[in-house]
Amino acid sequence: MTTNDLGQKIRAFIGDGSCVIIEPSASFSANLQTCLADMGVPLSQVSTFRRFDEALQFIRTAKPKLLVTEYDIPRGSGLALVEAQEALFEEEDRISIMVTRNSSDSAVAQSAEGAVDAFILKPFSTDVFRAKTNEVFERKLNPSPYELKLREARKLLVQKDFEAALLVAQDAKALEAKPSMACYYAGLALKEQGRQDEALNEFREGLLHHSLHYKCLIGELEVLMDRKDYATAYQSIPQIRHHYPVTTQRLGQFLIAAVFTYHFDDLPDYYQLFVDAEDRTPWLTELIGLALLTA
Repeated sequence: MTTNDLGQKIRAFIGDGSCVIIEPSASFSANLQTCLADMGVPLSQVSTFRRFDEALQFIRTAKPKLLVTEYDIPRGSGLALVEAQEALFEEEDRISIMVTRNSSDSAVAQSAEGAVDAFILKPFSTDVFRAKTNEVFERKLNPSPYELKLREARKLLVQKDFEAALLVAQDAKALEAKPSMACYYAGLALKEQGRQDEALNEFREGLLHHSLHYKCLIGELEVLMDRKDYATAYQSIPQIRHHYPVTTQRLGQFLIAAVFTYHFDDLPDYYQLFVDAEDRTPWLTELIGLALLTA
């Protein structure tokens, strides 16, 4: 695809909508703006942020169709911003690209299948950025049979047709060598039907294919918490905490599991996460107080 062709596709995809860049480095943010401009994106439609809270507010209100974010952001996470965008669109109607500073971050970004469309290791050239963006567009416009099944399963889940979603997700598993995302959708469909043991098996099957698969890790944790199997749940918490953003709901789960498994020595670390959190809800504030009193 030529630069002109790619530019036309990007402009058609974005339309009158917006793009957002979240990058703590001012110089690298400028480089990313240049990359987008070189591909034909009007800079008048590009907003840039260095702070997590400001970027999150922009995403929730402006609903940018194209998001480019650094993985590691002070007082926040690029993946949390991608999730905020993901909640606003169908998968085929948005693009998220994550830039990372080291190979371990890239491995984590790659494991965030279903949320992050592409990841790029810094430093990179305009040609590399263009090639990655083109690759994403090709997948969006010409999805594989596996990706089509995933889209169908996701839409059925949104419609709460869980049995149909389960069947589609199971069909998808035969179309991919490492179908972690299909396992996640199958597990989610089972979980919503109250079939917790079967859901747990699906999430764990997904983790056999990708041990850091974000959605399968979260799915496994939520089933274990629902079953009040706090001891097993707590074993998975270090991996989630080390690699992925800790949301308000997730921190609450960490606190509950820590108290019920007597991991009181970990509470100071969770309290620091609470202090650093941008969104300290009344529920979480009460929970952290109860956890500290229990200890």
